[in-house]
Amino acid sequence: MARIVSNQDLDVVGEEEYWVYNGLDCCLTLEIFEEMPFPPYAQVAYNYERAMQAPVMEMQLRGWLVNETSRQQAYDVARIKRKRLREIIEKFSQAMADMTVLAPVAISTTKLKTLLYDKLKLPTKYEINKQTRKRQPSVNREALETLMNYHYPAPLCRALLALRDVNKELETLGERLTKGRAHSTYNIAGTDTWRFSSSSDVFGNGTNRQNIEPTLRRFFVADPGYKLCNIDRSQVESRLVGWWCYVTSGLTNYLDACEGGDLHTVVASMCWQDLPWTGDLKKDKAIAESPYYRHFTYRDMSKRGGHASNYMTTPPTMSKHLKLPKKITQAFQDAYFERFPEIRQWHTWVAQQLQTIGYIDNSFGFRRFFLGRRYDDTTLRAAVAHLPQSDNAIMTKISLYHIWNNMPEVQVLHENHDNVLFQYLEEDEPWVVNKAMNLMDVPLEHEGRTMIIPSDAKVGWMWAEADDLERAGLAHPDAMISFEKDQDLGRTRTQAAEPYRGIFGVPVSS
Repeated sequence: MARIVSNQDLDVVGEEEYWVYNGLDCCLTLEIFEEMPFPPYAQVAYNYERAMQAPVMEMQLRGWLVNETSRQQAYDVARIKRKRLREIIEKFSQAMADMTVLAPVAISTTKLKTLLYDKLKLPTKYEINKQTRKRQPSVNREALETLMNYHYPAPLCRALLALRDVNKELETLGERLTKGRAHSTYNIAGTDTWRFSSSSDVFGNGTNRQNIEPTLRRFFVADPGYKLCNIDRSQVESRLVGWWCYVTSGLTNYLDACEGGDLHTVVASMCWQDLPWTGDLKKDKAIAESPYYRHFTYRDMSKRGGHASNYMTTPPTMSKHLKLPKKITQAFQDAYFERFPEIRQWHTWVAQQLQTIGYIDNSFGFRRFFLGRRYDDTTLRAAVAHLPQSDNAIMTKISLYHIWNNMPEVQVLHENHDNVLFQYLEEDEPWVVNKAMNLMDVPLEHEGRTMIIPSDAKVGWMWAEADDLERAGLAHPDAMISFEKDQDLGRTRTQAAEPYRGIFGVPVSS
């Protein structure tokens, strides 16, 4: 039988007032829970999670209007595409080895391994099983992309990858709705870095709203009379890396590059000083966009290589993921760390924290204990990535709370790790957007220097950016564009919002 624990059952030890339970089974009431002497980092986390409950509950209950007609049309097209891809894969597998790799719904992983590695005698690609931690043959995306370098199985591998993409698209398009609205559950304590995790709701409706492919976002629209606004921070993780480099080393080379305008062009000008840089950011960006290796530009290498180097990715691993020779990635990283020595100093500081105390506190006082081997590279990389990622997550949640708490005129719909999305009455623009952008400011201060990461706002009537749709050949006049550009164009809604009419709540059949 569980019993209520009184304050006499708690022992206070040490100067930081850690509480320990005396070993008996218990059931804690909220009042007793609040009286417990928390250490400061736990109190910060507790207050944060309580504050998030109200805006998260509101997002979950409100849901998001879906353009059901367009969604059903896209679903039908995807089903036709899936049928055609399955026919192609069946013909390839029959012609190559007189066997099939098709299962009733997806692809049989076991049969596919047999076809590629036993029948076709291709070099076996491996992955680590997350449960057993043992190496096993793999047919994941990375393995298939590698096998595409072989001429004979390349068409089959392309078809398999395309089928997986279509199946994922169908999963998103086929989610069950509630009265024409998509709902999701947000887990406030879902990840180690304080990001929310997302899943279907308690009735099995909805899906993970945080990993939807950009073009599929076009089916989520604003309610009648409303308009969507999405606000995110500019180059937030890079700026936070620069901030931690400054805090731990006192050097500001990388932080100054982040705040100097176009970070990736600035990095390119620092790493390749023999190019004819002018000092004019627009002209230098054109130079940075010139080819460096194959289809990569200097700016591409600065962006991808810089992000990988910040998080301790080695040149061989960069070579593997960027599909570049090792000597190219090694040359880039050597130049990168020569220009920004504080990045390696920051890595060293994180390693010292792990090895001496075993935990890391981020800029807001949230503490994470690392329970893995402290000298292991995997643990160190996780600790390095944790600081900018957790700072980013907390900053976004603070902004979400401020907008929800101080702007009753808007309806918060979604939080996507580093951005906040809400809808507002069309006649309230532009003052609503400007007010929300001001509430996104979360300053960080250290030894007299303050950093406020700038925010960008995009507005429209559907949750898809115009650039993404245009690249996919799906351009739409209601897509989201920059707030300033939208003001200049004076757009109006072209696609009428579809109110719920009863049948739209019926799940899409497969």
